[in-house]
Order: sequence, then structure tokens, then C-alpha cells
Amino acid sequence: MKKMISIVLLLQALSASAVYVNNNGLGDALIIPYYTVNNGLNTLVSITNTTDTSKAIKINIREGLNGYSVTSYNVYLSSFDTWTFVLVPAVSTADGFQDQNSATLISTDNSCAPFLQKAGQEFSPTALIDGPQNMSRVREGFIEIFEMGELQGNYAFWVDQGNNGVPNSCSSIETAWQANGDWNEASGGDVSEGVNPGTGGLMAEADVIDVAEGINYSIPVTALDGFFAADALFHVAPNESSLSLDAAAPMATVWADDKTYQLAFESGIDAVSAVLMADELIGTYALDSIVAGKSEAVFVQPTRRFYIDEQGENNQPPYNQMSDRRLLCPTEAGTNELSQYGGTAVNYLIADRESLVQFLDLVIDPPPPRYVPAICDSVSVWQFL
Repeated sequence: MKKMISIVLLLQALSASAVYVNNNGLGDALIIPYYTVNNGLNTLVSITNTTDTSKAIKINIREGLNGYSVTSYNVYLSSFDTWTFVLVPAVSTADGFQDQNSATLISTDNSCAPFLQKAGQEFSPTALIDGPQNMSRVREGFIEIFEMGELQGNYAFWVDQGNNGVPNSCSSIETAWQANGDWNEASGGDVSEGVNPGTGGLMAEADVIDVAEGINYSIPVTALDGFFAADALFHVAPNESSLSLDAAAPMATVWADDKTYQLAFESGIDAVSAVLMADELIGTYALDSIVAGKSEAVFVQPTRRFYIDEQGENNQPPYNQMSDRRLLCPTEAGTNELSQYGGTAVNYLIADRESLVQFLDLVIDPPPPRYVPAICDSVSVWQFL
């Protein structure tokens, strides 16, 4: 009996330190796979702390081409608190990018978000180091959310909203990050001061809306639980985007063929990729003329940038080199473009409701070159015609 109990405890310990997709929607890391402000759309986001402890949250908004951060900030939530914000179209005022179509973040939420310009946090072009030097890249992408830790003592009191819905002292949280503050490492501070490792329990919702047309599209959120190694603490400054999906523990729990597998990896990003990847995707579309039907499919690869370098060379599997074949990327505009950055080659078919099937591999011979369809970029939008 003692031997059996030991084995059960060992399995529980392995599961606790292995990242997995929590289909209940709760986790210590969340991925909102798509946001957009194109075509007059807005994206609404809410993030909820479902626990009775105060939490430090990191939010990274990443552009759609290579997944680089365009806005990164912290939010400190009291127990059972919800943080809300909206992404809207804007015109850039950044040096060298003036008057380009861009995006901005707006929030009327009282929760403590130190140094964030709630009236309008403009997206930054700083990280757009390769690819088109145009702010249009930031108008669609994906969002990462991480629990950095649980607040203790005065820090928990400062973000508590009491009975009036306003944090007791968000200014004290800001002071902690400034020179000579408790968390300012450049002046001898310690980011772990008053912060314990997180325990999960984050939840998020996201909706793409068209206010003028009264249209709402709900975006499914992926919740990753068991993301951090036991007792891991990642508390970083509000403008710091280094906390990302590669911070995961290098273990994954994967369900496949009605079985559960515990997989060990050399890096955390491989563990995250393992729980997100699929070898087949299935969806529906509607092109009915009587209702002016239109359909688009959005493919999101949030770990892509860890496997492809800036020039699209030396790509790691499953991303393909562009050597003896050319990767053809369908676009939101219904056209095709050759990938400059590598992608995942795919085969696909389309069937109508009467079971008429078209196999589309789009291979054009004779080689060279050969053209094959691919899922490209961190966010790829295909339009059905």
C-alpha cells in the first residue's frame, strides 16, 4: 500500500510541474490568439482573477507578423477583480511612423496598471526590427497573459479596492518600480519583495466587435495551467516584455489518441508548442449569396518566432526552409504572397455541404521553382472565395 501511495504522489508531482491546456479556461498563462482593429473593428478584452489573493499580471500585445511586442505592461489585481481594456484603430505619432495607420489601447478600469496611459496607450514601433517598416503590422496579432506572482503584505493592501472600487494606493506600486523603489533592481531593489510564486486561477474573455454594425465575434482563449516550474517567480518591470511563452517548465502533459503522455523537453518553449500543435485542423465556412456570406480562417502560431530567425533562414521544424520550393501564403485579401520568413507547408481540401470535395495542394510544376501552400506569419488570415 505504501508503494502505491508513493507512485500516486509522484504522478501528482509530475502533473503539477507540466504545462497543459486547461479546458476549464483557468490557468497561470493565457493566450488570446487574435486581436484586430482592421476594417473598423475593435477588440474587447477582460482578464479576471478568480482567486481570493491579489496577483501581479503581465500582459504582452504582440504584432501579427513575427510576434514582437508592441505594448507590454503590468496589472495588479485584487481578489476576484477583473481588468478590462479595448484595442481600437489609431494613427501613429511615433517618430518616423507619423500618420501611419496603427492601434491604441484604452481602458476605463480602476485596477492598478502602473505607468499605463489608460486614455490611450499608443502601440510602439520599437520592436519592428524586420519585415515591413509600417505600423499596419500592429493592427492585428495576439495577446499573452501571465501570472507573475501573488502579492503579500502592504503590496496586497495597496491594490485592494475595498468598498469603493478604487485601489488603496496604486501610486505606491508605481513608486516601488521607480529609482530607489523596492522593486527597482538598478538601485538595489528586489522584484521578489512581497511577491510569492503564483497559483493560477486567471481567466480571460475576448471579443471582436463592429460597433456600427452591431456585430460581435467571440475569440476562444487558450488557458495553460501548470505553466511555471514549482516555486518559480517571474516578476518583471511594466515595460519589460521578456516574460513570454519560453518561461514554461520543460514538461508537458499531452492528450493524443485517447491517452495522456508526460513529455520532457530541453526547453520550455518546446513544451508549450507540444500542447498547442495539431496535425489536422477542421473548420466550416459560409459563402451563401442570399445572406452575403463571407468567411475567413485565422491561423495563429504564438511560438513561431522561437523557431525562425529574422531572415527566415535556419528554420527549425516544423517550419520549412525556402530552398527547393517556395512557400505560398494565402492572405486576408484573397491573394497569394511568397513567404520571406518561412512557414509551415500544408495540404488542404474543401468540401461543400453536398460532399463535393476539391483537393487543393496548389503545387505548380514543372520545378524549379515549386510552389506549395503554407501557413505563414505568427497570425495568418485566409479568406475563402
